[in-house]
Amino acid sequence: MNSTLVVITKNRRIRTFRAEYAFIVGWDFCRDDSCVVIQSINAHGPFYWQLFDIASGKELESYFRSKADTIPEWVHLFVQ
Repeated sequence: MNSTLVVITKNRRIRTFRAEYAFIVGWDFCRDDSCVVIQSINAHGPFYWQLFDIASGKELESYFRSKADTIPEWVHLFVQ
């Protein structure tokens, strides 16, 4: 499984981020490189997105898309 993303900060600290679902299929920096977005999926089914603060390592928000949802700005990196 590839559900872990490792980032080395500008201060040379290692941050490990764990995706909610089994497979990370995309990730990117956002918010002036202070956060990272992870897009993950299980073997079948829809995507799940998580927004993490790099400095603290904490999850700030998560998003699971349904048809009625408004897409958060940080998910627009992946959804057009």
